[in-house]
Amino acid sequence: MAESIALLAREDQDVWITNPKAGCTMEMLAKDFMVLPVAEQLIERYGDDLVCVSYMNTSGRLKALAGKTGGAVCTSSNAHKVVEWARRNGQKVLFVPDEHLGRNTAARLGMDLSKVVRLASAEETRGAFPVDDAHVEGGLAALDAAEMILWGSYCGVHTVFTEGHVRWWQERDWTVLVHPESKLEVVEAADGSGSTAYLWKAVEEATPGSKLVIGTEGHFVTNARELGKQRGVEVMHLADIPDPGFGTSGCGCATMSRNDPPHLAGMLDLLRKGQAPDANRVMAGDSVNELTGERDRLESDERAELVTHARKALERMIEIKEITSLVSLKKRPQLRRQQFFWCAADRRFIPSSRVGDGVVDCCDGADETMRKEPPTGPRLMPRCPASHDEVTTFQKGAARRRERFGGRTISDALAGQCVEKTLVPFTYVLCFGSRAEQREGGERRSLGDARAFDAVSRTWRHEGGDACPGDVARSATVEIECSAGLCGNQISGASRHRREPSSLVDLHTGAGPADYEILAVDEVSMCVYHIRVASPAGCDETRREELGPRLAAVEADGSPRIVNGWLLTRGERGEGMWYHVGTAATQLFAPEGWF
Repeated sequence: MAESIALLAREDQDVWITNPKAGCTMEMLAKDFMVLPVAEQLIERYGDDLVCVSYMNTSGRLKALAGKTGGAVCTSSNAHKVVEWARRNGQKVLFVPDEHLGRNTAARLGMDLSKVVRLASAEETRGAFPVDDAHVEGGLAALDAAEMILWGSYCGVHTVFTEGHVRWWQERDWTVLVHPESKLEVVEAADGSGSTAYLWKAVEEATPGSKLVIGTEGHFVTNARELGKQRGVEVMHLADIPDPGFGTSGCGCATMSRNDPPHLAGMLDLLRKGQAPDANRVMAGDSVNELTGERDRLESDERAELVTHARKALERMIEIKEITSLVSLKKRPQLRRQQFFWCAADRRFIPSSRVGDGVVDCCDGADETMRKEPPTGPRLMPRCPASHDEVTTFQKGAARRRERFGGRTISDALAGQCVEKTLVPFTYVLCFGSRAEQREGGERRSLGDARAFDAVSRTWRHEGGDACPGDVARSATVEIECSAGLCGNQISGASRHRREPSSLVDLHTGAGPADYEILAVDEVSMCVYHIRVASPAGCDETRREELGPRLAAVEADGSPRIVNGWLLTRGERGEGMWYHVGTAATQLFAPEGWF
């Protein structure tokens, strides 16, 4: 943000930041040396057909990339306007980053999300940056067909939220508003989604007596709560759920919070004295080491060229008509008067005028669930790919669970086994039911010892880790997700497994890397970690119950069809069965040729 101001500043103006180590996790996961080699490969492949949209919290060099390709900068409030503008020329849009904001923006514009393709992150490619079948979601064929390409990184603060958080508050009659850097399923479940300005305005304009829950950075919610008190509006943080099944609360940004009052007061005092450190001065094209605060600056000629291109991208954003909010409209009754309807199964918006018109637009028939009579002809919609894939994953995962772990509980199945993964610059080592560590070079930091396992949320809570600044003990939540056991942990070869059986492979059970993998590690607040692990052990019977009718339908027919709110399946004797999603009504028949 400070660099953006430096890009637009006059020659006689200087820009300073209170703490040179302050920053944004999105920028830290989309460094120049990560993105530019990938962009070069994409430009070589697509030429002028590629346009880059760079988020405001990226470096000046990535803003210059947007300028060179004819693209623009965007914020969370105007992302959909900028992307809409970029797509008018029929070009592919490279969105750098946040991948969740990019995907939510595509959904907001009604884009086909099968044509929104995610690139592998720097952590996933282990520091290499190839554009090939192995590192592109769906392979190069999907990349060639894509309308939007997402850089694989995101804001860790917003990914702590789940659909379960949203539903918990809604069931208690609270209105839930989230930031569009949240996951798509969270945005689609919430009552509204928008930028920081949108969230603040919602509190400012709320009717006294309103109850608002906000899903964004914790310090912002604290300030919004104070504003709400002045107006008679109750404000809560989305993660502050007094239910042990949801783990701990708190989602403060550890990097941005480095710009705190003491640093501000100290910097103002040094500026008055003319003694401000050069490390605090921000210039376009700076490359900053967040750990040391050291700056690597461009030569004046290189900086001038960068400023020229980056300014173009910023000026294009300013020229594009900016609106105050990115509102994701949902299917709750009070929102049906709005302009769009969210098709959750195929993850796109449709105009509200198409709801209840007798024509199925959503693959699960959600836009037509108000119809009570079965369809009258063989107008069968294709199955919902997302739903079918979810069920298929569970089926495969459950089979592997039975093979590897039998009927043991999740905690018993995984207890005593360890896995590790390198997410630059750290390596994380997790021993289920025991310990969690963060390693950097020769240094090891404990993230705490495991406490009791929560079977409902499928989580271990780790507490009592090594102290952070301020003498706060590190802690972590380990969440187990259902997988088919095909992910593979490519940390070490088989020889290392044999030398160190306790680290990755249980030689007695044969359980190895294919049975569990660390998917992601997010620092949701300072020294508080959330670790996601995929394993067939997570495919237990409670998951079967959650899937409900979808599982039964896929198992019965292999390809369920939904038309006008009615689910078509095959009965035990091969007869057709219509099941109404909204009323649970059923109707049996055997139309020839429909199966």
